[in-house]
Amino acid sequence: MSRIIPPPVWNEVCTEVGKLADLHKYLFKDRAENNRFIDELVKHPKVGQRLSEFMSADAARVWIKDVALNGYSKRKRQPPRCIKLFLKRNVGKDAHELDYFAKDRLSLHWVGDGEYLLVARTTYVKWETGLRKLIVHMASRPPSTLKQATNWRLLLLIHLAEGETVNAGDRKVLQRALALINVTAMWSDD
Repeated sequence: MSRIIPPPVWNEVCTEVGKLADLHKYLFKDRAENNRFIDELVKHPKVGQRLSEFMSADAARVWIKDVALNGYSKRKRQPPRCIKLFLKRNVGKDAHELDYFAKDRLSLHWVGDGEYLLVARTTYVKWETGLRKLIVHMASRPPSTLKQATNWRLLLLIHLAEGETVNAGDRKVLQRALALINVTAMWSDD
């Protein structure tokens, strides 16, 4: 019974799921609470009942979880593209973006006097991945570009989704650990 969902229906269902997920605080609930929420969505007139025109209830449940809520989570956790204000606040100077590497969510900035910033955007849960991308990118730069600059600074922007928190102790430990390897941690909620 599975039929292709027309794009307008797809969009309206995803929009409704996003609104309801915001109200439910989907990103901050445990698995059991979110499973009950998905069960409610399957019965919801604008979500599950709308999808029932194109698929079975079981298929709708899978679609809600794997398509609508997975997409919602990715959008909400996506670190910001523009980081000018974070850099100004943390570096104390205006930074001019020279390049952006979308695949790794890295950007290269120039702040003057031969100083360059390489910034990785990441989430708290994935900070190690952001750090790895930062270091690997730096190591893969041609040696001539490293010699041209008198000063390179590595920064890790840790993005917290709206309402997400990290306790002060964990922040301090992470900041100290990164400082040991000359990487500065910036927090999106600072």
